[in-house]
Amino acid sequence: MKSKLDLVDQQLDYQSQLLKEKIDWEVMKEMLVKVGWTEVTFSTPWSDMTAEFISEIKDWCDKNIVGYYQIRGRTMLFEYQQDAVLFSLRWA
Repeated sequence: MKSKLDLVDQQLDYQSQLLKEKIDWEVMKEMLVKVGWTEVTFSTPWSDMTAEFISEIKDWCDKNIVGYYQIRGRTMLFEYQQDAVLFSLRWA
């Protein structure tokens, strides 16, 4: 059986990892936008952002987007502006 201290340490490690991932994303997002990538934010509410919905978006992007893209939460980054426009017409 784990002690309370072990559980607290485990939770702190988990929260630290989440914070690290958020900071990494923000730094990467800022860098990519500076080199010309386009940022698009979903208008879809969080309550509709299910795993199935995200999977549908990724499938659509894989079939319709020419350049690279990144997604986290309600934010998408596109290498090419025309991909961002196409995506916005369909999803944003």
